[in-house]
Amino acid sequence: MVTDTNREYELVVIVSHEADEDETATALEMITNFISGHGGSVSAREDWGIKRLAYPIKNYREGNYVLFKFILSSDEINELDRIIRSSQNIIRHLVTVATGSNTEESEQDQAADQEETADQEPVAEQDQAADQEETADQEPAAEQVTQSDAEDDSKD
Repeated sequence: MVTDTNREYELVVIVSHEADEDETATALEMITNFISGHGGSVSAREDWGIKRLAYPIKNYREGNYVLFKFILSSDEINELDRIIRSSQNIIRHLVTVATGSNTEESEQDQAADQEETADQEPVAEQDQAADQEETADQEPAAEQVTQSDAEDDSKD
């Protein structure tokens, strides 16, 4: 049985704002070439521009953010990570599995999540029933206290 291990990923890279356009283009082209050279495809690329970092990274306070959406074999992600780490101009990156990925594996995960939710719903109904019973038990006690208080007041 051969399964397709390609998944949809998102990659955000922060390129040093001190890198000129050629260096930035070379670093980003390296990523695109790696993905296409290893049987994947880049479906989208968004340049978010230069933004101030929340905290200094490698003594940089600003970085050029770029988002890649791509499909690649899960076996190649570690190699992509290694290639990105070797780049001097990329100061930070993060690869994540894209939400809503259309693979058999994610469909199986969703089915398992639905089964777990179905198993948990009766427990929640039982808890609600128990809460209602407790409330019903407490209400007569409150009435008894009120009646005894009324009796005490009438005696005075």
